[in-house]
Amino acid sequence: MEEKQYYILGAAAIVIVLMAVTITSYFPSKKETAIESVKAPEKVTEEVKKEEPVVIERKELSTVSEKEDNEKYSINLIKPQGLPSAIQSTIDTIFVTKKEDFLGRVKGLVALKDGEKYVLETLQPQAYESEKYSSVVIEFKESLGNGKPDSAFSTISYDKSSGKAVYLPDIFESENKNNEIYDYLSSYFQSMVMNSILDQARKAGGELSESDKESLRNSVKKGISANSENFLNWYVDNDSVVFIFPPNQVAPYSYGKQEARVYINAMISSLNNSKNGQ
Repeated sequence: MEEKQYYILGAAAIVIVLMAVTITSYFPSKKETAIESVKAPEKVTEEVKKEEPVVIERKELSTVSEKEDNEKYSINLIKPQGLPSAIQSTIDTIFVTKKEDFLGRVKGLVALKDGEKYVLETLQPQAYESEKYSSVVIEFKESLGNGKPDSAFSTISYDKSSGKAVYLPDIFESENKNNEIYDYLSSYFQSMVMNSILDQARKAGGELSESDKESLRNSVKKGISANSENFLNWYVDNDSVVFIFPPNQVAPYSYGKQEARVYINAMISSLNNSKNGQ
């Protein structure tokens, strides 16, 4: 009899333990929940990081300043230095030419009044990077007393491994025999630049009249026509080529410079499809 009672008591104990385990599995402790809630975001963060594209960090350019100031004019130039020899030579030539042209124009002008001067200056040159290429962008500003300084850009891109200059056919892997690069860019940028200018106008003061919009469309169409001279200023930024359109090229001076970006791989793919008749 006693032996049966032991069996009954043992079975009851096992049932109680199983119930406790079952209840615990349905209601985890607060401590366990807290640990899980900390670990989960770490896994999500790791997955997101893997999907992010590689961004090449922009390097600071080494520069040297050149200043010249008198009663008639002021020159304040910031020139990049320490670049590959062929690139540095090209940039040195650009700066010499810009200065000579400015001095030639100022020579035939009378001195300004009220302490004003003719001015030639540069903004801080900018450097851009991709895995294969480096680009330098220089903006010159020239004021000849008309109240509106003119902006002009000089850009140069080069292969990091060779130190040699590269051009759009190199970047887009196209011989450009039939002007296909500029045909594509002209078509691709028309609506992009137009929409950007319209958005800029709205932010500045409201909607434009239909006649003003039509005037802008004609300006954009002319400024981004399929002509190599309209696409002289560009730089490589990570996976894209960014084109710079100075004031007055695609829109009136008041709109300032305009920029438009095209992805390199997308451009290469489109040019290849066009070449293959697709």
